[in-house]
Amino acid sequence: MKISNIRYINKRTAVITLEDDYYFPLRKEWIDTYGLKVDLDLDDDRFYMIINTHVKDMAKGYILDSLARSAKSKAKMIENMKGKEYPDDIIESTIAEYEELGYIDDYQYAKNYYELKVGSKSIYYIQNMLKSKGISDDIISRVMETADYSNEVKQIEKFLDSKLKGKKEISREEKSKIIASLFRKGYKTSNIYLTISQYLA
Repeated sequence: MKISNIRYINKRTAVITLEDDYYFPLRKEWIDTYGLKVDLDLDDDRFYMIINTHVKDMAKGYILDSLARSAKSKAKMIENMKGKEYPDDIIESTIAEYEELGYIDDYQYAKNYYELKVGSKSIYYIQNMLKSKGISDDIISRVMETADYSNEVKQIEKFLDSKLKGKKEISREEKSKIIASLFRKGYKTSNIYLTISQYLA
């Protein structure tokens, strides 16, 4: 396997590309240690040593550093690792290892996100945000089995307080605008109409 390109992305790390378009990041120290250069024919033993030891260690370190900064979904971690130009096979095997250890857990991530946001955001908003983070519909459904819609009523009441300042009589146009705004926020239809009718009673 011949090296077709060595592209430094910073002073410490380069992306090595082979003639079959397989690529991987590698620290400069290992590039120097193995004497890697363009047009070098990389034998199988040295290739597998580099990939299974040094690149895998870099991938593990990246995941741990990333998770130490903030929790992430599996899809987001894959996206981030692709952005760092790790090859697909390393991404797949390393993430699988950390899933088995419990460091990457989409169900727990979704559950924690729901608990963090349910006091201030609609259930619909939370569902959409989880989808945007790559959480599967199955996991979202499992988390939403225990969703508490009563929080939405409190949030709608708070919204009405901020908009109406205690007013009990409003025009049809003003009411329509408020309803439309609450729809856009994703609140449950029955909660919107019930809360508004009670608020204006």
